[in-house]
Amino acid sequence: NTSDITQSNTCTGDDYRDLLLGQSFKSSLPPPPPPTTATLCATTTEGRLEQYLDAEHDAVRELRTEQEVVELRRQVQEERAGRDAAVSCLKRAQAALRKEQFREATMST
Repeated sequence: NTSDITQSNTCTGDDYRDLLLGQSFKSSLPPPPPPTTATLCATTTEGRLEQYLDAEHDAVRELRTEQEVVELRRQVQEERAGRDAAVSCLKRAQAALRKEQFREATMST
């Protein structure tokens, strides 16, 4: 197939593909070099970096959630304190009202 291409000096898409993918072309290429230590180290480091970044994102998400929980607890405590103050005020008002009613009842008799 390659001899036809070189003789005719014209190359169709199929001929070019066959030339690039043909076994004779593949066998003429040297095998790829084995990965170097630096390449393996870089790949491993990149993988670890991605894991660290994922872990950091998870930690940030958890921290944000923790901060939201702390904020909600603070709000609940404030609301409870406000409610407790309102209940205390109501009880004092009810006690004062009962005293007033008792006083009026005892004076009228």
